[in-house]
Amino acid sequence: MKVNLKICLFLLFSFVLNFASRAQTATFSQTYTNGATATAQCAAWNAFVSSLSSSGNYIKMTISGTYDATGISCTDKTIVNAFVAAIKSNSTYISATTGGHVWSICNRYSGEIWIDPPASCSGSNCPNPGYIIRPCITNLNWGGVNTATCGGPNQVMTLKFEMPTKPNDAGISFISTPLCAPDIYATYNNYGTNTLDSAKINWSVNGTLQTQNKYTTSIPQNGKSVNVTLTPTYNFVDGNNYTVKVWTSLPNNKFDSVPANDTFTISFKYVGPALDPKVTDFVKCGPGQALLQAIPGNAADSVVWYDTSSGGNIIARGKNALSPPLTYGLNTFYAQASKIGTPKSLANSMTPSVGYGSTYSGGFANITPKIGVIIDSFCVVLTSNIQNATFNVYMRNGTYIGYNTTPSAWTKLVSNGVSRVRQVGSYYRAYIKIPETLLDKGVTYGFYITTTPVTTSSPWSLASVSGGITTTGTDLVVFQDRICYGGTEFATPNTNYPLTWETHYRPSNCPSNRVPLNITVKPSPHGASFIKGSLFQTTMPFTNGTKGNPDIVAKGDKLSYEITPPTGYNNSDYGTTWVMSNFTLRTPKGTIIPTTFYTPTSPTPTGSSNATVTFMPDGSLTDSTIIMTMQLKDLGPYYCDSTITRYIFVAPRPNVDFKFPQPLCDGDNVIFTNASTVSSGNLYSRWNFGTGNPADTSNNTDAVFTYPTHGVYLVKLITSTVPYGYKDSITQSVEITEIPKIGFKVYNACMGDSVSFVNSTTISKGTITYLWNFGNGSTSSKVSPKQKYANSGSYKVTLTASAKGCTRTLTKNAWTFARPKASFIFPPSLCDKTDIEFFNTSTISTGNMGYNWTFSDGSKSTLVNAVHSFANAGTKTVKLKAVSEFGCTDSTTKNITLMESPLADFKYGAACNQSKTQFSFTGMRPANPITTIFHWDFGSYGTTTVENPAILFSVIGKKIVTLTLTSNNGCSDKISKEINVKLQSKADFNTSDVCENEVVVFSNKSTVSSGSLNYLWKFGDGTYSNIHSPRHMYISPVSKTYNVTLVALVPGGCSDSVSKPVTVNTNPISDYNYTKSGRLVYFNALQSGNTTYHWDFGEGGTSETPTTQYHYINAFEYGKFNVCLTVTNASGCFTQTCKTLEITGDVKNITKSEGFKLFPNPSSGNFTLSVENPKNDITVSIYNLVGEKVKEQKLNPLEKNHYIELKAAEGVYLVKLINNNNTYIQKITLNK
Repeated sequence: MKVNLKICLFLLFSFVLNFASRAQTATFSQTYTNGATATAQCAAWNAFVSSLSSSGNYIKMTISGTYDATGISCTDKTIVNAFVAAIKSNSTYISATTGGHVWSICNRYSGEIWIDPPASCSGSNCPNPGYIIRPCITNLNWGGVNTATCGGPNQVMTLKFEMPTKPNDAGISFISTPLCAPDIYATYNNYGTNTLDSAKINWSVNGTLQTQNKYTTSIPQNGKSVNVTLTPTYNFVDGNNYTVKVWTSLPNNKFDSVPANDTFTISFKYVGPALDPKVTDFVKCGPGQALLQAIPGNAADSVVWYDTSSGGNIIARGKNALSPPLTYGLNTFYAQASKIGTPKSLANSMTPSVGYGSTYSGGFANITPKIGVIIDSFCVVLTSNIQNATFNVYMRNGTYIGYNTTPSAWTKLVSNGVSRVRQVGSYYRAYIKIPETLLDKGVTYGFYITTTPVTTSSPWSLASVSGGITTTGTDLVVFQDRICYGGTEFATPNTNYPLTWETHYRPSNCPSNRVPLNITVKPSPHGASFIKGSLFQTTMPFTNGTKGNPDIVAKGDKLSYEITPPTGYNNSDYGTTWVMSNFTLRTPKGTIIPTTFYTPTSPTPTGSSNATVTFMPDGSLTDSTIIMTMQLKDLGPYYCDSTITRYIFVAPRPNVDFKFPQPLCDGDNVIFTNASTVSSGNLYSRWNFGTGNPADTSNNTDAVFTYPTHGVYLVKLITSTVPYGYKDSITQSVEITEIPKIGFKVYNACMGDSVSFVNSTTISKGTITYLWNFGNGSTSSKVSPKQKYANSGSYKVTLTASAKGCTRTLTKNAWTFARPKASFIFPPSLCDKTDIEFFNTSTISTGNMGYNWTFSDGSKSTLVNAVHSFANAGTKTVKLKAVSEFGCTDSTTKNITLMESPLADFKYGAACNQSKTQFSFTGMRPANPITTIFHWDFGSYGTTTVENPAILFSVIGKKIVTLTLTSNNGCSDKISKEINVKLQSKADFNTSDVCENEVVVFSNKSTVSSGSLNYLWKFGDGTYSNIHSPRHMYISPVSKTYNVTLVALVPGGCSDSVSKPVTVNTNPISDYNYTKSGRLVYFNALQSGNTTYHWDFGEGGTSETPTTQYHYINAFEYGKFNVCLTVTNASGCFTQTCKTLEITGDVKNITKSEGFKLFPNPSSGNFTLSVENPKNDITVSIYNLVGEKVKEQKLNPLEKNHYIELKAAEGVYLVKLINNNNTYIQKITLNK
């Protein structure tokens, strides 16, 4: 008999939350005064350090001050608590980049807090502006917050650490960057004071929502965390860029107390696994080196070659690389693909403190990679500039501690390695190259660097640090605590003194398997050669026939060669064990030499005698390099071949000849011109001038010789080619004739008189003939003639005296004095305000003149060619008077007409190297109808005819700019000015649109070629900032686009600005209403038109439409359900609204409550369920009093009694049994 029951359940819950009273925030905040040494502040710092908790529960740290009240915060719990631990232990710490910043404790001064330090806390100690607190430095450089950090202004500086303070506060503090595999996890934190039993973890990739993860395992309060792997795994593509965003919602199924720390975002370029490279085994004849080739599975993967299948040494790098020298037999190398990054480095502070000079001086370090790395060099700081300082470098697998004095525990990587020493700042750094060494992830390696006596130097150590120092980077962790110095390498170490140390490496991630490449090397014939034969006609008998020292031969000569058999072979076995073929003579460009130049054409051995060949070049092969080759082939068992080669050069012979002038006279310098030639190389010459005197010779190319007296001589020239030494000679007859001794006197005259010439020429024997040339076209053969000149002036009178073709000439001046003729000319176009050149064209037949110029404006000049400028246009007069040295004068006067000239002048705007400089004309030009053309000359930056041009000078410095004005009346003017082009920045930044209540992040990309920049940000909403890369939140009730301007200012130079739009999109409205009809509820989103809607009905059901209905028919109980609507609009912005829905009403189809029995009841959690009349499809479900299902189990219909194990808290639970579509309910009480 079935019984219908209607059950009404009324539940009343009362929650009381009690919080323990305790300190949640630790704050250091002190006032610092300009010019005053901080003293009390250090005591306050020490008290602050003592107050810090070691619980690891801090969730946020902030540095702020007078000049940045908001400050910079870090909410990465791991970094925050590592920072606290480093402060308490006074250790060096450098964080990974978080929130765009690096948090560091440099500890060059006790408690030195530094945000965004230079690499390894090295470099400038005084950034301006900067974020540094040095509470115990004991001088005036105590730091600053967003101000100068050395000698800064009066200010308050604050460092604060915070613990959780709210009840239900969940958040994501970290997202792992997937590497080599697509797995990714997020660190889910309980920041609140309540235990978290559940939360929803949401995530998106590049803005696309992924499947929501639900976490239902309890997490204790106060900063405890757990890593949650996000599922399902996303298919990341190697080499693509991604942004992953993870956020929590509904901790304990309630609103989050602090939404601000819910979300964490990372951006990365995915590095996927390297695929095994493909290689092809091959066979090589003969040893040597071979090309190692591998095709990586991913084109971007790098390939490294090893000598063993694991561990071992790197022997080559690259997809195509040259192998080490090969040996006969099997040679195996291993190709491994990996993702090798760009070079990086990690250093400690590199701040010198202690230096020890000794025979050996160095230090130890343990290096533990976080990823696979390849180390290629180290750097230490030297106490002085010791160029080429030498070092030994040792390495061992495992820590160096305990092995400092045990040489056998170490492997030497570098022996007396010469370092590269460079000055960095005030100190000298030694860079020590080591063989590329692969270090595996997570393995600790010990290293020892020491100087050597070859070039002794002394490296600096850091100041003493008890317990040593740990330098942590993105990829490496380096620990140091001791140095070593003395007369031996492994002397007793001195602890607590870390060596200045910098490690240079490249990341090596996601390695593939090592793939073997097998190279089989077979023997090939070797040891055979061309050797010189008995007939070897050459000037250079000691050549070896190589490319650099070829055999030498010239046309007409012969070279014979014998061909010796390969090692292990003999001539008598020719044709059985080996053969020769392909005998060839060719040029380097491959031109084959005809067989007419050598014999035989195919040389082979005869019996036990070597094969022979004779080479006979002619002139057509002169200056040719001949490559003689023969291929030798093994006829078994290896069937390899080889080639022997010999180089021959066909040298040129000289063509000897020389020339000389004729006739040759006594006392002449006889010039012998060497007309000898050679087609290549040089010639050596030897002259014998035929006087009989052994000293009368010369080695010059062209010779000059003066014979001691007249006569006939035999001259011989011998030439020899250089460098080959081929010789030839020629002899010619030379006659030297006696020359007359000439002389005469001139008696000058005035105009109309004759000039007299008295001859005094003599000779020892023979007859002299004379020829006079009077310089006016008249001649005479008389001994002493007279001449009357028709015109006054100076005449060149020449007497030529000849004897058997040898002549002497003598020229003298004869004068007839004359009167000058005054005359001048001037340019056809004349302009006022312009220097006019008056060209003197006055003449006089002989003598000199002086000049007097007179101008109509009263000016005078005595220059030969006068230059004068008239102040205004119009007609002017110019007079020239010419005066000879004998007082003769003449004058002339001329009228000139002047046109109006333009006046060139200009001004210019700011001259910057990134923007155009504006030039403006400020001079004058003639009035219409006169037109004027502009011509600007900007040197290497070109020219233009624009009146007011704008020019970009891309290089800073001083430039000359010239403006030339040319009017069509023929007048012009020009002016040049020097401008100083200053350095200008290039402003740029990146940003992206955001949703309402989100912070806009501006990434400053501004650049300048040198120096530093100051910045001014205009956010478009009336607010400003001058920090490098600010963050800004806009307040707007509606979607709005703001125009953001960045001005990049160069101190003492020029600025640049750029504007970009930023859109702040409003969030959608996720509110909704609903109506109930019994257990059927109708839901309606209040805002339509959004992109997505997601309903979560509180008991496992969901919907994706804006209007929906849900029937709570699967729940027999009634009570309160948390219904959440998540809405995403077209801008990608989303919000969520959750409401509590109370369901009342009866449970249908309950036939009777007696359908099963529970015992014992109450129970400790383990009880028996006995089913009355079991049927098919039996299911039992157990619920708590708020309607949450805590257990569900299928039962075997063949059994009546079933053992139930319920792991739950104490309380009352409802047990629902479905047996053949009949539902039965009973209560059970759990008492632990």
